[in-house]
Amino acid sequence: MSHSYTNNTNTCQRKCEIRSLAENIHDPIYRYDRDCRHIYVNHAVEKLCGLSASDLLGKTPTESLHAAIPNDRLNVMKSIQHVITTGKVDTVEVTFENTDGSYHYFQHLHVPEFSHDQTVKSVLAIGRDISAYKNLQKELLSRENMFRALAENSPDAIIRYDTLCRKIYVNAMTIKAFNRSAAKLLGKTPKESKLLLNYKEFELKLQEVIHTKQESMLEVSTLSSGEHLWAEVRLIPEFDDHEELISVLAVGRHITKRKKLEMHLNATLSQFEQFINNITEMAWIKDKEGKYIIVNQVLANRFGVSAQEMIGKHDSDFFDEKTSKAHIDVDLQVMKEKITVKVEEMISPNPDHEIWIESIKNPFRDSHGKIIGTIGTARDITERKHAERQMAFMAQHDTLTNLPNRALAKDRAEQAIAYAKRNDSKVAFLFIDLDKFKDINDSLGHLAGDTILKLITSRLGSCIRETDTLSRQGGDEFLIILSHIHHSHDVLITIDKIFKMLEDPFRLGNHTLFTSVSIGVSLYPDDGITFNKLYQRADIAMYQAKAQGRNIYAFHSSHISSAMVEQLKLQNDLRVAIKNSELILHYQPKIDLNNHHITGVEALIRWIHPERGLISPLTFIPLAESSGLIVEIGEWVLIEACKQAAFWHQKQLYIHVAVNISAIQFKRGNLEAVVKKALDLSGLDPNFLELELTESIFIHNTHETLKMIQNLKEVGVMLSIDDFGTGYSSLTYLKRFKVDKLKIDRSFIQNLLQDQEDAVIVKTIIQMAKSLNLKTIAEGVEDQEVLDIMYHYGCDEVQGYYFAKPMEAQNITSHIDTTMKWVR
Repeated sequence: MSHSYTNNTNTCQRKCEIRSLAENIHDPIYRYDRDCRHIYVNHAVEKLCGLSASDLLGKTPTESLHAAIPNDRLNVMKSIQHVITTGKVDTVEVTFENTDGSYHYFQHLHVPEFSHDQTVKSVLAIGRDISAYKNLQKELLSRENMFRALAENSPDAIIRYDTLCRKIYVNAMTIKAFNRSAAKLLGKTPKESKLLLNYKEFELKLQEVIHTKQESMLEVSTLSSGEHLWAEVRLIPEFDDHEELISVLAVGRHITKRKKLEMHLNATLSQFEQFINNITEMAWIKDKEGKYIIVNQVLANRFGVSAQEMIGKHDSDFFDEKTSKAHIDVDLQVMKEKITVKVEEMISPNPDHEIWIESIKNPFRDSHGKIIGTIGTARDITERKHAERQMAFMAQHDTLTNLPNRALAKDRAEQAIAYAKRNDSKVAFLFIDLDKFKDINDSLGHLAGDTILKLITSRLGSCIRETDTLSRQGGDEFLIILSHIHHSHDVLITIDKIFKMLEDPFRLGNHTLFTSVSIGVSLYPDDGITFNKLYQRADIAMYQAKAQGRNIYAFHSSHISSAMVEQLKLQNDLRVAIKNSELILHYQPKIDLNNHHITGVEALIRWIHPERGLISPLTFIPLAESSGLIVEIGEWVLIEACKQAAFWHQKQLYIHVAVNISAIQFKRGNLEAVVKKALDLSGLDPNFLELELTESIFIHNTHETLKMIQNLKEVGVMLSIDDFGTGYSSLTYLKRFKVDKLKIDRSFIQNLLQDQEDAVIVKTIIQMAKSLNLKTIAEGVEDQEVLDIMYHYGCDEVQGYYFAKPMEAQNITSHIDTTMKWVR
C-alpha cells in the first residue's frame, strides 16, 4: 500500500511538473480527444486565439481557431483525424491573421497518445512559430522574381555562370541574340558553346573573375546571319551571405552601332566628311596648324559662305583677333593634353546680331591612333543664353513691376553708401507703403490691385533721378534709395513730387481710384551706416507716419516710442515662429453635462518665444491678424489639431476637436480648401472637427458667407458661434446659416453669481438655443456653484479651469478619469 501511494504521488508530481512546463512554454500546446475537441490548451494558445481556456475547451479547431484562415482550420481537423485513424505523427501549417492585417505562421506537430490497448485516446499538438522562416522564404522568392522580371525584360543579354563557367541562367534577350533555345545554352561553358568569336578570351576573363572575385569588362563579338555583332560585357561576381563566390553574372550590352561608327571614323577622310555633313550640328576638322580640312554646311551657313570656301582657312579669317586666339589656345590644349574641352562663346559675324554657341572639341586621330588635329561640333545656344539672362534678371527683379527686388536694392544701396563715404555726402532711404491698398484688392480683386501697382511704379519712377533706385519690397511696399544727398531738403523735394504725383486719381475701367502713401525716411550716416539698419529705421519711421494719420511722411527719430519698436520686433519674430517650431497647441477638455463624459477639446495656440518664453495669445493674435499672418497660422493650427485628434482615435479615444477660425482667415484664407487639406492629411472623420466662428463673420450676411458655410457643412464638419452674446446676436443669421452650437462667452459665466442680468442672458441663450435645436456650451466654468447652475439651466456642455486648464496633448488621456470624477 505504501509503495502504491508513493508511485501515485510521483505520478501526480510529474504531471504537475509537465503541466507547469507546458503553461510556461512560449509555443502553443493543445490536446484533443477522439472527437477532435480541445481537452487542454496552454497560455500560449489563449494568447494566440484571443480566447480563454474555458472558451476553447470542448470545441473543435474549426469552432475555436477563429484567427486562423478557414482552410487551415479544416486542414487541422483532417490532420487530427488522420493521426487518430493511423496512429502516426502528422504535421500541418496554420496561418493566423493578426489584427493589423499581418500574418503569423505556425507548424503544428500532431502526436498520437495511446491507451493501454494501443488505441489512440488523444492527440497532442505542439505549435512552432515559423513566421521568420516563411517571411524570409517570401522575401527570397520576391527577390528572385524581381531579378527574373528585370532580367527577362532587360534590353541587355544576361547570363549567369557557376564557378565552373557553365551557364545556369539565360534571359530572353540572350536567347534572341544567339537564336538558341535555353535548353541548348544551359550547362555549357563558352568553349563548349563556341558562340563567340573570341570565346577563348571570354572564358579566360571569366575564370579570372572567379579567381580574383573582382568585377571586369571586355568586348565580345559574334556572327549572326552573316553579320558581325559586338557587345560590351560586364562580369559581376555574386556572393552568398558568407561572402563566398557562388556565381558570376554577365551583362552584355549591344555596341555594334558604336563599333561600326568607330570603324567609319577610322576609315578614309572622305567617309568622315560624309558623316559630318549628315549631322544637324555645326561640325569641322582642323589639322595641327589650325586649318579647316573638313567643314559641314551647317557651320559654313553661320558665316554666309560655302563649306568649300572655308577649307584651308584659319579662324582668323572669320573671327576677330581675340576670339581667334582663344580658339587656337583651346585647340592646342586639346592636342597636348589629349582631352575633350567644352567651350561656350559668342560669335558675331554681324555686330547687330548676337549668336552664342557651345563647342565640344576632341583630338582627331589617324588610323594608328596618332593625333593629327582636332575635331569639333557646336550647337546654337543663343536661346538658352537669353533664357539664362532672363532668369538672372528675374532673380534680382520683381516679376510684376520689373523693379529691382530687395537683394538688388541692397547691392545698389551699398554702392551708394560707399560713394557717400568717400565724398562726405548722404544717402536717403524712403520706405513707402500704400495706404489701405488691401481695400482695393478686397473690393476689385487682385488683378486690379496688380494693375494699380504697375501704375504707381510708373509714377514713382518719374519722381527720381537716374542715379537713384526704386525697388519693390513686396506687397504694397516700395523702397527708394536717393544717392548724392547733401541736405535733408533734397529729400523733401522728392517726397513733394511723390505726394503731388498721387493727387491725380487712377482710372481703372469704370472705376476712379484715389490712393495715398505713408513714407518713412532714414539717412546715412545719421541713422545708420549699414543697409539693414537704415532699412529697419526707415520701416519704423513709416509706421510712425501711419500712426500720425497716413498720407504723410516721417523722418526716423530716436524718440520713436519704444512700444512701436517692440511691436515691430515681435511681429517680425512671429513671421519665423512657425518655421522655427515655436508655436504649439494646448487642448482644454469639454464636458457633456448629460452623460458626464469628455466629448471633445478646444485647440488653443501658444507661442514659446526662444527669448521671452510663453507669450499670451492676447498679445500675438492681434499682431497676426493685423499683419495677415493669421491665415498661415490658422492653417497650421487646423492641420496639427486634426492630426492630433486622428492620433487619439487610433488610441480608441474618440473625442471632437474644436478650432477657432479668425474672421480674416474666413474671408481671405480659402478656408474650405484648408479644411479639406487638414482632413485629408490626418485621415480624421469630418464629424469630429468643430470650427468655432466669431459672430462678425455672419454679420454681413453676404452670399459669399452663406456659400462658404454651406460648403463647410457639406464637408461634414460641425460649426459653432464663439463668444455668443458679445456681438450682434441675431436670430436671423442663426436660422439662415444653420450652425450646430452656441458658445456662451466667459464674461457672462464668470459674473453669473454677482450679476442677475448676466444670469438672465445666459438662461435666455440656452432656452433660445433649445428652441432652435442648437447645443450650448459655457466656457469659463471655474467652481461647483456655477457648474450646478449650468446643469440646472440645461446647458449641454461646459469647459473651464474647474475641470482642467489647457494642457499639452500627451496629458489629455491621463486627465480623463479625473475630469469625470469632478463632474460627478
